[in-house]
Amino acid sequence: MIRGIKNFIKSDDAQVFVETVFVVPLMLFMILGILQLAMLHQARLQTEYAAYQAARAGIVWNANQSKMMNAAFVALIPSMYIIKANITETNTSFNILQSIIQGAAFWLINYAGNQLNKGVLQLDQFLNKLFGISTGIPDLSLVNVYIVNPKKSHLDSMPEPYKTWGEVDFDDIGVYKADGSTYTEDEAKKLRDFNRLCITVRFLYQMVIPFANWTIHTAWMAGVTGVQLTGAIERPVVKGSNNPDVEGTIGGRINVGGWVTYLFGSKDQNLLRVLWQLRKVKRPNSDVYRGIYMIPLWATYTMRMQSNIFKENLN
Repeated sequence: MIRGIKNFIKSDDAQVFVETVFVVPLMLFMILGILQLAMLHQARLQTEYAAYQAARAGIVWNANQSKMMNAAFVALIPSMYIIKANITETNTSFNILQSIIQGAAFWLINYAGNQLNKGVLQLDQFLNKLFGISTGIPDLSLVNVYIVNPKKSHLDSMPEPYKTWGEVDFDDIGVYKADGSTYTEDEAKKLRDFNRLCITVRFLYQMVIPFANWTIHTAWMAGVTGVQLTGAIERPVVKGSNNPDVEGTIGGRINVGGWVTYLFGSKDQNLLRVLWQLRKVKRPNSDVYRGIYMIPLWATYTMRMQSNIFKENLN
């Protein structure tokens, strides 16, 4: 047996074996990374498509945010990891029903998150008006639509009777008033700008490919918090030091301010805190981590209104 081992070491097969041991793991890591980046790019494209669908729904539904959120949610279903709608000809009716129930339950969770965020925004407006402060509660809904233009406050500068009505005719671009007189150039411009619906869709995309999700998420968090990384991709260190504790460095950057920041700090920073803590989720009744790696994807789209904008639908 010893002689056989010696002969193997001296042969070309030993060299091939050693090269394989070094190359195969690196090739595997590279393939996983390419797959995850491709899926991330696909999710980004679908987020842009969701923004188009949301804007399209908004221009015909009086800029109703719930209608736009539903349109964006449906467009993003293919990129949602939690929904497994494997419906084929061989599926039983139970499998199909299970997929539908899964999707409906997930939509209800997202809808509840949207409603909670609306309540938080109203609370922020109230606190800001009285005390000049706002809560630091971030928007944790998976898919949400934000109206960039127009704003409710824009109605205050609109010409009559729109300022009083709280509704703007989409087909009146400011040529003639009700009494037959013409709008001024400034008034006409305000009407045209008000009828341009600009929305932004945010999608919290969950990466699912092992190793690649940790690597990409760590690099993204490091970039957001200003931590420069160097070293091997699977063992990065902070640039300018030999400290391999990258997670401790990023966590320290995010958690500056303590519990006060959670209450009255930046919503963006608190969202980063939540996304960072999701990395440390453990399996039930186990010390094994099953981190949830999520990255927010953003897309913006603008369309001209094809229905009247109602004041009650604006922020």
